[in-house]
Amino acid sequence: MFIFDYRGYGKSEGEPSEEGIYLDSQAAYDWLVKVKKIMPEKIILFGRSLGGICAIEVASKNPAAGIILESVFPSAGKMARKINPGSTRLGRYQISNFPNCFFMELRMK
Repeated sequence: MFIFDYRGYGKSEGEPSEEGIYLDSQAAYDWLVKVKKIMPEKIILFGRSLGGICAIEVASKNPAAGIILESVFPSAGKMARKINPGSTRLGRYQISNFPNCFFMELRMK
C-alpha cells in the first residue's frame, strides 16, 4: 500500500491546485513503476472524494490492474448544486469543474 499527500495537503509543501494534484498523482504512479519497479498490473488505484478525479486521471493515461472510487462527485458544479440547491455555478469560488464523469467516459472508450 502506498499513500501520499497532494501538494498543500497533509505534510506536503506548496499550494494546492487542480494541475498540481494531477501532477502529484502521476508522479506517485511513476515512482511506483519506475523507482520501486512495481508492475502496472499489480497496481490498484484508489481515490476518495476529490482524490477520485486524480485516480481517474492517472487511469486515463496509464495501465493499472483496477480502480476503486469512493464518494466521488460527478463534477464540482454538480456538487455545489447538491449542497446549495438553486445554485447554477460556484461563482467566484469556482476554480475548476473537476469533470469526473468526462474523464471516466474517456477511459471507458
